[in-house]
Amino acid sequence: MNPYLKQIGISKQDYPSGAWASAMYQNDVYGAPVDWDPDNMLYYNIDLMKKAGISSPPKTFSQLWDDAKKMTIKKGQEYTQMGFIPWEGYIFNVFGWAHLYGGTPQSPDGKILLNSPAMLKSVTWEQQWAKQYGRNAIGNFVSSTPSGMDPFIDGKLAFMVTGDWELPNLQKYTTNFKFGKDWGVATAPIPKGGTTDYLASGWAWVVPKRTPHLKETLKVIQWLSEPQHNADWCVGSGWIPASNPVLKQATPMLVKENPGFQPFIEERNLHPNLTPEFPATNNAETVETEGTAAENKVYNLTMSPKAALNEAQTRAKSGI
Repeated sequence: MNPYLKQIGISKQDYPSGAWASAMYQNDVYGAPVDWDPDNMLYYNIDLMKKAGISSPPKTFSQLWDDAKKMTIKKGQEYTQMGFIPWEGYIFNVFGWAHLYGGTPQSPDGKILLNSPAMLKSVTWEQQWAKQYGRNAIGNFVSSTPSGMDPFIDGKLAFMVTGDWELPNLQKYTTNFKFGKDWGVATAPIPKGGTTDYLASGWAWVVPKRTPHLKETLKVIQWLSEPQHNADWCVGSGWIPASNPVLKQATPMLVKENPGFQPFIEERNLHPNLTPEFPATNNAETVETEGTAAENKVYNLTMSPKAALNEAQTRAKSGI
């Protein structure tokens, strides 16, 4: 789309660097970013925290661990309430922890880093939870969710790290569970010695390869990217607009639709260059697949963190 950007009014300067990069491949632009949302935000249950004597959400991994322990209730061999489950929520939390530990699963040049020190810290931390609380008991707890959604929605999980797509579910399934009164959202805790390298992701309008109707396709993308249409789309779908000018325009509408958007918007404004989980390279999908498979083996206690990541690294590099 490089030659057509000016023609359809799409400007790199209007977007966060991560959002713009998400629509690029090998320095060429293939689409117009639609939304760009913080992914690893901490949802917290105020009611459960108050009962445990906790007044504010945790700021560090150690605080999260201590607070979660206070809010975990076990009757016999089953948990009726839990404080936190690291792999519950956003499907890519394992990569989020790695970012907060100061590393990534893949470098911008495409090099695979699945067994990097940060990734090892990430899955090791997750495995500690599995060992502490018992993998089978945690699984039974999650599968007993009455709503069929997730235990946070059912008021059984005190903390969960995920993105803003949880907001419409809370609004739909928990009509008496109010933002600011019963639950809230904060930035994810930081590990000791870690960074505030939070993640973001989004969608983009993309020109199909060898499209037979290029002129018409560009007109559609231009129309969809205009401030009012982009704002309406994002408000209706529950996403934060990728365009900074459109976000400014849409903020009142988003917050009116669901007050839970406010902390997400504040985090986006505070860290405008939130990074994606994976750079746009030709092996990003393999990194995602193999990294997630390694995580499953680690928290299911079927393989050690180091062995699982070494295996994932080998498989990803060989293209399996």
